[in-house]
Amino acid sequence: MGNVTIYDIAKALDVNPSTVNRALSEKKGVGDALRARIISYAREAGYRTNPAARSLNRSLKIGFVMQHTVPAFEQQLLKGVEAAYTELAGMNVTLDTRLTQTWEEYEQACVELCDARVDAILTLPVRTGCLGNLCHMLSESNIAIGTVVSDVSPAQRLFTVHLDGDTTGQVAAELLHRFSGGGKTAVFTGDTDISIHRDIQGGFLRFSDRRLDVAAIYTDTTDPEEARRNAKRMLREQSDVKGIFIGTANSIPVCEEIEASGRPIQIIAMDVFPEVEAYLRRGVISALLYQQPYFQTYTALWNMVKFLYGYAVPRDMIIQPQVVLQSNIDAWTRQ
Repeated sequence: MGNVTIYDIAKALDVNPSTVNRALSEKKGVGDALRARIISYAREAGYRTNPAARSLNRSLKIGFVMQHTVPAFEQQLLKGVEAAYTELAGMNVTLDTRLTQTWEEYEQACVELCDARVDAILTLPVRTGCLGNLCHMLSESNIAIGTVVSDVSPAQRLFTVHLDGDTTGQVAAELLHRFSGGGKTAVFTGDTDISIHRDIQGGFLRFSDRRLDVAAIYTDTTDPEEARRNAKRMLREQSDVKGIFIGTANSIPVCEEIEASGRPIQIIAMDVFPEVEAYLRRGVISALLYQQPYFQTYTALWNMVKFLYGYAVPRDMIIQPQVVLQSNIDAWTRQ
């Protein structure tokens, strides 16, 4: 067994990599029996400390910058990165999380992290077209950049973890075609200057061609009242819409208006959190497409730490959408 890493050992023994690191580095916090088991397995597997692995004893500073999004979605992102950070205890990692309300605050947070000499920044890209200069500044300062949820140009970042937006849009269109039987459809989307929204909408329209009559597209930011106004406008202007796709996590106000109208409209929406789950269980929503935000930030932080410690990580980790129905909702809410 060649090129064995602490991550291979951790997986084989069903322990955290940080535990393996402490055991092999003779640090406190590992019981004698477990330490002996880890050392024995590492020796048998042919583990050898390499120059990159020796850097495990140096401290790392990682920033996580996110502009405000839909609260329920935001909470899952934060839980994922916090869970990874908890598991990294003992590996000399410091996480500095910055939650911002505006682009100006977002940009300022990145500048402050740069001035604080962080080793890396994980970011949820917003206003993608404005990120070029910011990414260039961070790269010039030797700061590694990883993106989650959405993406920037591959030349501007080290790696990304995000949903396959094009496939998600196509799956949504196919589901809506099957549930509604075709006919007029409306789409509720986020800002298409953000790559993930642009990809989802593009995939939906591509599959819809000759299958669905897309009567209207409504764009909102993260403002729930804007989404509500769009839903009221759709109900007022589109009397014969049979199905809608809500391509953002801002689905609650739209579902409230559709349910209150009493109109039999099939809804395909995004993400899994308690309020949306209730609409699925009641049949207001026909299906959900889940992008696993917890998994995205959890994986991104671990990948960044692996990279900074000298291990190879995938440049593009593209997540396929999970189709969630009444029959399998419990499997996702139990996680």
